[in-house]
Amino acid sequence: MLNHIESYAEAGEKKARAYVHGDAATAIFHKRWYSEARALETGADKDAAQEAFLSAYRETSLRMRGIA
Repeated sequence: MLNHIESYAEAGEKKARAYVHGDAATAIFHKRWYSEARALETGADKDAAQEAFLSAYRETSLRMRGIA
């Protein structure tokens, strides 16, 4: 894996925080970074990166909205 798995989780968390705060530009930045970084990964690493990003995004989004 080229990037640490935590980097993908951090990008997911930052994207969620930005959207909850209404900052679409920052959210798009973090989504774009994730997409470009994930494109460099291969095989199972792509899947692991996607899971880390999406999981962190969901968890942060729900927590910040008071749903979880």
